Amino acid sequence: GGDGGFAIAAKQLKAQLAGGG
Repeated sequence: GGDGGFAIAAKQLKAQLAGGG
């Protein structure tokens, strides 16, 4: 479902923020 895609995108975004971009 579309829910999974959003969850993955959110995880990737958080990962970038945590890494300091």
